[in-house]
Amino acid sequence: QVGDSLVVEISVSDVKEKLRGVQISFPYPNNLVQIQRIEEGDYFSSMHPQGTLFVPSIKQGEVTLQIATMGEPAQTISQGCIAKIHIQCLQKGVFDGNDIECVFRDSLNQAIHLTIKPFQISIKEKQADTVICLQIGNKIATVNGKEVLLEVAPMVISGRTMVPLRFVSESLHANVQWDASTKTIVIHDEEKVITMSIGDSKVHINGDTYILDVPPVIVEGRTMVPIRFVSEALGATVSWDQESQTVTISADLYP
Repeated sequence: QVGDSLVVEISVSDVKEKLRGVQISFPYPNNLVQIQRIEEGDYFSSMHPQGTLFVPSIKQGEVTLQIATMGEPAQTISQGCIAKIHIQCLQKGVFDGNDIECVFRDSLNQAIHLTIKPFQISIKEKQADTVICLQIGNKIATVNGKEVLLEVAPMVISGRTMVPLRFVSESLHANVQWDASTKTIVIHDEEKVITMSIGDSKVHINGDTYILDVPPVIVEGRTMVPIRFVSEALGATVSWDQESQTVTISADLYP
């Protein structure tokens, strides 16, 4: 996503002869990413005890890498990492590494063409932090400052804050399914599937079993669940203000 730093590896495979060096070039979309540094991989450096000549060049719109062993390559290596590119994502878009151009040189310094493993990075826009505020006994909740009327107000049961399941889950961009015949709830987003049943303290997250302090209950026709467990299971953080009896759920969500 925008703002993330990551490492792109340029690798070669299915090599069947000794290589002495390579020149690689590819477009540099500096509106999408910022290249922080380029470091040599271990493919050529492992071929000769004297190491390599490694010359990276970053210019407007293009990156060029030149690598050559300092002597006759000692062996044929079938695959390996040529270089690692450390980048920071600047804005939404696709950094397409399918346009890599490369020319390898064999032990006789003759040009040969080999396949470089392409890469493609899809950069997602970071959505503003989502903040949900609920207060015990109050049917008015807020999502990023916008008021929402709840059908059932948050409440405390056996020392645990219980909130309407569907409101919290959908505010965190998760989907909720209800099976009336088994009284089973399934919550799922892109990464997790959470399964729980009314009156049952056991909950399953991606197949793993956990025990709730208080099981889900139905109040005025609405399923109420422990706010901290469900919110944290969906990747959010939960804070509690004792004085105002207010719960705040914070999460970074993706479109």
